[in-house]
Amino acid sequence: MPVLALCSLVLVLAIYGQSLGYGHVQDDALLLGGDRVAKLTTLPNALSRDLFWLAGDQIRTSPYWRPVTVASYYVDQLWSGGASWAGHLTNMLLLTGLGVVVGRQARSTSV
Repeated sequence: MPVLALCSLVLVLAIYGQSLGYGHVQDDALLLGGDRVAKLTTLPNALSRDLFWLAGDQIRTSPYWRPVTVASYYVDQLWSGGASWAGHLTNMLLLTGLGVVVGRQARSTSV
């Protein structure tokens, strides 16, 4: 297990590690900037609606609902103060975990 996790982490860092130096791009500033995810009081509303639709003046329901993604934005804000690298690091850690799960599953089903 530790070898699988280490290999997964090395692979993820080799492919995506450079993204830690990237800032916010395109709609990131609109979605993550200001007070949108900085205040935990907005979390219940953000979890029940699409964050993209909350970026405008109106709050509307949307078929594009992503509560886990939105929750990760709030977690990143809490532990990093809104630094752009935090979201990239979170994604890399999640991808590393996925690599471990897939690796373990492949190993348990191999003959």
